[in-house]
Amino acid sequence: MFSSDFAIGLLVFLVVLALILPLWDNIRFHTVESANQRMIHSRALAVSDMLVRSPGSPSDWNETSVQSAGLANTEHLLNVTKVLLFMNALESDYYHIKSLIGIPRYDLNVSVTDANGTPLTIQGNETRFGRDSSSARDVISVTRIALLQWNETSRQIVNLNVVVWD
Repeated sequence: MFSSDFAIGLLVFLVVLALILPLWDNIRFHTVESANQRMIHSRALAVSDMLVRSPGSPSDWNETSVQSAGLANTEHLLNVTKVLLFMNALESDYYHIKSLIGIPRYDLNVSVTDANGTPLTIQGNETRFGRDSSSARDVISVTRIALLQWNETSRQIVNLNVVVWD
């Protein structure tokens, strides 16, 4: 009933299938992982843009009135008071702030450093806040260059570093 051609063809098909199935699972895993990294990168870019370009809402927000966080007086000119407020809000109400900036599902770390990468100290506080990403997977870091306005006459070039991970 079965011909030898059919048996050989079936055997070849099964061998090829046995070789492809483990590879297929590996390809599918890397595709899903890549899509997740793209999503995290997109969110990190959006958060960094919002922080460095927007004054937030309301524009004179504080820890209790903030509806949308933004650190800028004008685009790429950071307000030192808002940096401190954001740092305090992120430390005191981490999950609420993450939700406000549009990343409730991800973890976050933000730092403000000088041009050499040294974290700035504002009123005795180092400007590195949020969670520790050292043991995380799928970590995406975005750095924006801005000016930090210390007072009416003093400005400094800084890096705003936003790290987002799953």
